[in-house]
Amino acid sequence: MLPAILAGAGLLGNLFGGTAKGSAAERGNQNDYAQRQNQLAQQQFGTQQNALLQSILAGGRDSIDRYQTQQGATTSALGNQSQEATGRYGIQQGATTTALGNQSQEGLQRARLGMDSGTARARQSIMGSLMANMQPVSVQAQGQVRGRVPVISGGLSASALSPETRQHGSELSKAALMAQLTGSDVPAATDFKSGILNAPAATDFRSGILDAPAATDYSKGIMAPPNQQGYQKAGKVESIMSLLSMILGGAGAVGQAKYGTSIPGVPFDTTPPPPPGYRG
Repeated sequence: MLPAILAGAGLLGNLFGGTAKGSAAERGNQNDYAQRQNQLAQQQFGTQQNALLQSILAGGRDSIDRYQTQQGATTSALGNQSQEATGRYGIQQGATTTALGNQSQEGLQRARLGMDSGTARARQSIMGSLMANMQPVSVQAQGQVRGRVPVISGGLSASALSPETRQHGSELSKAALMAQLTGSDVPAATDFKSGILNAPAATDFRSGILDAPAATDYSKGIMAPPNQQGYQKAGKVESIMSLLSMILGGAGAVGQAKYGTSIPGVPFDTTPPPPPGYRG
């Protein structure tokens, strides 16, 4: 009876061992599939992560390029504006200085004309009086022959000057005296300083400094890693079957070694069962 029980135990051990082995093989296949899926997901994650970071980097570079272009254009515009203002100032200052110089020369010329015109008009008055009043010169003797005194009449004498000419000379003398006392015939000095224009305000180039673009936030391009598929471990049933396979298989091996018998038609399998978690 005992040999048959031991033989039956060996048979059951073989059955449990085969079942446990099949479960371990299935679990190994599932774990291999999960590993391949995890590797594929990791590769896809790496590709997408790199592409996203490259896109963000390109956007940051494009923002910097636009900033540099706008900053250069703004600085150039301010420089041109400053040069234009300086050029306009130079033209206006030159025109103002020239106008004051012309005004000064005109004042001197008018003063000279005022002084020279009185003398010219006096000469004209004298010339007119002489031309109108000059008479031929005549010499006449009066009295006794020995004491005769010649009387000269006509010719160029003070009586040739008309009352108008004499009045003209009087007025000319008064004007000369008044001009001497007051300096009215000397024009005031030209104030060239009054013609100095205010220089244009200095160009505030700092006002043209644009705000730099915000720093690229690369943290927005960090993707969440993919979820990894879990690996299956040996279950309780598989572990129990492997343990029973070892126990029953050991009992069968003892029966075979001691009694050399087995269940009729069912030979003993003396192959030791696989350990728990074995992946064949």
